[in-house]
Amino acid sequence: MLKNLRVVLVRPRGSGNIGSIARAMKNMGARELAIVGTARTRSFWARAMAVHGRDVLSKAKCYGTIREAIADCTLVVGTTCRGGLYRKHSQSPREVAPTIAAAARTGKVALIFGPEDHGLSNQDLEPCQLLVTIPAHTEYQSLNVAQATVICLYEIFLASLAEFREEGIQRARAEDIERLYDIMRGALLKIGFLDSENPEHMLLAFAAFSAAPVWKTPTCGSLPACSGKSSGMPRKVGRWWRKKKNGGSRFAKGGAEVRSIIGNLYRS
Repeated sequence: MLKNLRVVLVRPRGSGNIGSIARAMKNMGARELAIVGTARTRSFWARAMAVHGRDVLSKAKCYGTIREAIADCTLVVGTTCRGGLYRKHSQSPREVAPTIAAAARTGKVALIFGPEDHGLSNQDLEPCQLLVTIPAHTEYQSLNVAQATVICLYEIFLASLAEFREEGIQRARAEDIERLYDIMRGALLKIGFLDSENPEHMLLAFAAFSAAPVWKTPTCGSLPACSGKSSGMPRKVGRWWRKKKNGGSRFAKGGAEVRSIIGNLYRS
């Protein structure tokens, strides 16, 4: 049922947790385990906790970055137990499960879990189109990563059993979306809109209000044209930005115009 679902563990610390996750994946029909960083998948505890999920464990692939691990995925879902400016749009596993199950019928879907000690950072969450938060008692909301994986996979498995309705769209791959953001980052750094010391702060905000709810292949398929236009973007926008910046209306008055410019770039 979940053969297209890829569970991505980012810098996991406990080999026992990795084994437990492999077992949960086998229980729910998921087969692809990806690990960002190094992990002891062959340790005693990993194998002991995997039980009959050792085949999933043995086929786990390691990657250097999240971007590499999700490159061919058409939907990327992050998990978090924390709130914050860039995490307000998170949903429960039950709410997001139908979307994940539907996307997994036609393409690869990545479900990302962070390190046991602090979870996914804001930078880790950048490529995520959806965020999941598991509701828990306010006294202690942080779940063990293996427990969180079981809950998410269970909800997605149940959703996959429901009657399927064709989405009617072809989702773009994560790598193509990341290339779009590379273009945007370079253009906005050139015109001085982004702080060169911390450009990701504003880029996370852009991802929240300028990104389409669903990235489509035709949009990302026009990358060569976007790349050409973005190289001339500083000349086109530079005078406007300096005027807005000097006038003290950097965000209040200029936000809509920036969104329009970026929107036109995406639609090119």
